[in-house]
Amino acid sequence: MWIQTSYNTLGGKHNKGGTPFRGNYAGIGYTWDEDNQIFWSEKPYTSWIKDVATASWKSPIGDAPELTEEQTAQNTANTHRWSYNWNEANQSWDIVNTKIS
Repeated sequence: MWIQTSYNTLGGKHNKGGTPFRGNYAGIGYTWDEDNQIFWSEKPYTSWIKDVATASWKSPIGDAPELTEEQTAQNTANTHRWSYNWNEANQSWDIVNTKIS
């Protein structure tokens, strides 16, 4: 089977301002969803669900929280590296601080 795809489509958006096509480019390991006409990347976590509107996987509780202004400033200053990681066991977003030496 051959299904047309576009190198310029990712997450339901066309990176050059054009019309998105098939949700995502059909990369290695992607699967075809006939019902939604979308190529899906591998599921990152067992609990995550398809968001057809954005052609991407989402956690069952939504996006990661925003970093505070102080955390963002520390990231910009390269004194810390604040980020959120998904915790599958607890179904939560965990804040991680990797201090830069």
